[in-house]
Amino acid sequence: MKAGAAHRGHWRCGPSFIPDGCDKAQPGLIVGAGIQDAEAYDFADANNITIAGGNDPGVGISGGWLQGGGHGILTNTMGLGVDRVLQFRVITPDGKYRVANGCQNEDLFYALRGGGGGTFGVVLESTTLASPRVTVQVVAILWTSTITDITKSFFALLLDNAVQWANDGWGGSVTDTNVIYANPVLTQAQSNASMAPLIQFGEKLVANGVPGAQVLLLEFPSYGAFFNTFAFANAAQSGTPLAIASRLVPRDNFATESSRAELLAAIMNAYAVSPSLRLLATAPSSFPGDGSTSVTEAWRDTIFHVTVVGSWGWNSTLSLRKQQYSLASSAIDFIREITPDAAYQNEADVHEPNHEVSFWGTNYQRLLSIKRK
Repeated sequence: MKAGAAHRGHWRCGPSFIPDGCDKAQPGLIVGAGIQDAEAYDFADANNITIAGGNDPGVGISGGWLQGGGHGILTNTMGLGVDRVLQFRVITPDGKYRVANGCQNEDLFYALRGGGGGTFGVVLESTTLASPRVTVQVVAILWTSTITDITKSFFALLLDNAVQWANDGWGGSVTDTNVIYANPVLTQAQSNASMAPLIQFGEKLVANGVPGAQVLLLEFPSYGAFFNTFAFANAAQSGTPLAIASRLVPRDNFATESSRAELLAAIMNAYAVSPSLRLLATAPSSFPGDGSTSVTEAWRDTIFHVTVVGSWGWNSTLSLRKQQYSLASSAIDFIREITPDAAYQNEADVHEPNHEVSFWGTNYQRLLSIKRK
């Protein structure tokens, strides 16, 4: 057993973690409530393991990220955070200290795996599955100038290939000036073959002299090494006021040429309203789960998680702030119109219509009954 500590929490890992009251042993990482992605990935690397956390250095491994579902670059092949958590230690609203896992307080365990951060108690620590270290293949295309024609052709290329790339094990993040895809299951040769259309697109940008255009084909010895190379430059700025809205886009929207054209038009319309639009290939597309979590089942059929934001300065008027909330909601409306009700609660419109279904699907009534206990 190895141990470490940080000023915001604690962690421990071991090859044979057995949840309290259970018999089955699995490799587990015990994570205190204050531990964030950056330090957790460093600890995982130091102990030769892989954990599937979030995309941002400041995301808490045991907090709202996990309790709301928990997506990241490795989700496609390793599952959501809620698929991997083995146990919680929590203080419930009645003031009692409880252990929740698959063998005791099972309803609470179910609720904590998707019911929402802080909704069912104060989590003190979680234990998540620790997987073996993986080699990560990366394809990244970067440029510095936003050019509408390039953005549209780029998004069209992504939509044409998104399902195949999901099937091949890729996870990634896309804006109008970069795409970063990572894969923990392919070799470098397989990676380059799978991503040939994207690599060719990047090479064309370079050949045409698009400002700042780069094509990066990289291999990292661990997920932590990949994360430390890319995550900090793309990290969200703490304390920035913003309004966010999102949508989970299922496979059906990619099924035919006409459905992809419809989706492209919706994305471009949303982008025109909110140029901060981001396409996140961070769904459990290749990880079906076992039906025991409380996140919306729509996650399992999702190819892209799309987010938009509106932002304002610290001294903005109330009117401007309200305008930005409306902007984010109106941007995502273009995608709402052509997709089922499904959104990621941690990054959703605060005025999300039909939020009970959008956030939790068929799980809402059971969650409500547990909340009333």
